[in-house]
Amino acid sequence: MNESHSVGKPELAKQLSLEVDESLFPFEVVLKSVYWLSGRFSVEVTRPKEGRLQVLVRPIDDQATDWNSAELEHRIRRDLIDFRTRVLIDQETRTIREILVAKAFDDSQN
Repeated sequence: MNESHSVGKPELAKQLSLEVDESLFPFEVVLKSVYWLSGRFSVEVTRPKEGRLQVLVRPIDDQATDWNSAELEHRIRRDLIDFRTRVLIDQETRTIREILVAKAFDDSQN
């Protein structure tokens, strides 16, 4: 993690930079994980090299001092795991959901 610290306030960062392994957390998972930040933060997701995503988070208000970079990083990493788990569950249960929906709308059952 790379941080740019404010002078006199080492616990507060001007930005938070995270590198994410795209094989573990696909682009769509990263976007879902940082979406909630858009109200208070400017978020930029780039691909600096194949298989790696760079997430750069900055407060919209340059004077904002009410956020902690360590807490923000923890929340983003937790959300990455959460949304990746949701993708895995969706993939693993897709067939059964399709069968249940097809059975629910099957007219031959009447």
